[in-house]
Amino acid sequence: MKTRKIAWSFLALILSTFPFLVDAQIDYCKYKRESDCMSTRAIKIKARDLDAYLFDLENYNGKAPKYIFVQGDLSDSKNADNLSKYEIKTLVLRKARLTKIPDWVFDIKTLETLDLGDNYIDELSPEVCNLYELKELYLWVNDLHNLPFCVNEMVNLRRVDMTGIKLNIDDQKNLTNSFRAVNFIFSEPCLCNFGEED
Repeated sequence: MKTRKIAWSFLALILSTFPFLVDAQIDYCKYKRESDCMSTRAIKIKARDLDAYLFDLENYNGKAPKYIFVQGDLSDSKNADNLSKYEIKTLVLRKARLTKIPDWVFDIKTLETLDLGDNYIDELSPEVCNLYELKELYLWVNDLHNLPFCVNEMVNLRRVDMTGIKLNIDDQKNLTNSFRAVNFIFSEPCLCNFGEED
């Protein structure tokens, strides 16, 4: 009984963290071993299990879920680039220890939501602008201070979350004025000047 209560609490936490799961009424699966999660629409997977999962997808002629949440250091996976073969709508690479967006991400042309929160990314490649379907970009708690100008041309992009990134009021105004079609989410502005000692 206690396990069931914990499971429901966990599910409630997931649904509150990822509200789009509620809208889509997605079956949620946590990949553990062969043939798990072959027919679900959402999967949460540890980076170290990603290769086994991709192997299963190919060998069981599985269809990749639309929503993939990869946990952990992405360098634990040797074949993560195979994700670009599938029509993924949401890719979450939180706390993946990324210093840049992996090149294979730019090949997932169906992406609508890309969550790169809590990484070490200090520059966003202009290739992100090739993700034409992208509607939401989560960059919270990274080392970014600016975006490539081509973001202005991303007609579907509506939200960029930059909470937890140290930006002063001028940086926030510059971003907001430069990318008028985008709804930015910022933390409180810092009293900082970049290039100077904090």
